[in-house]
Amino acid sequence: MAQVPGIKLHKTAKGKLTSVTISMKHHGDKLQPVLEQIGAVEQDEFDRRWRAGFTVEEVFDGLLAKIDGMKWDK
Repeated sequence: MAQVPGIKLHKTAKGKLTSVTISMKHHGDKLQPVLEQIGAVEQDEFDRRWRAGFTVEEVFDGLLAKIDGMKWDK
């Protein structure tokens, strides 16, 4: 079997495959959704709030709307 960076196979002395270690650094972007789906890891509150946050465009548009609606006193 070919070696893949970030994946390590663990075998018994008789060569039976017992487990696999997968590096999240190498394969995390593909593996994270699967782990979340099966409940192996939970998405932390920061990540949930970060993804639900505003985009740069939304902030910019909101600021422009706020500035347009301001009354300027001299």
